[in-house]
Amino acid sequence: MQSNEDRIRMVVDLLNNLVKDPALPRNLKEACKETIDKLQDKKITSYSVKSASSISRLEEVAQDPTLPVYARTAIWRAISVLEQVKD
Repeated sequence: MQSNEDRIRMVVDLLNNLVKDPALPRNLKEACKETIDKLQDKKITSYSVKSASSISRLEEVAQDPTLPVYARTAIWRAISVLEQVKD
């Protein structure tokens, strides 16, 4: 069974790959960076809070019509992993 830290690390890696993608629009890269920062914020100690706020932001990103299909799939995967994070 994976720990919350492992799940968050997996999502951060997934989002970092999207940030590095030259085909992804700038506004979507910024949203991914914001989510990464939120997940790595040491001031927020609750995994549930980190997860919930990140899921909310990623759901907004997934609705963007300019998002390539492969990136949308990666975002959905990240959301799925974050939904498993609990305190």
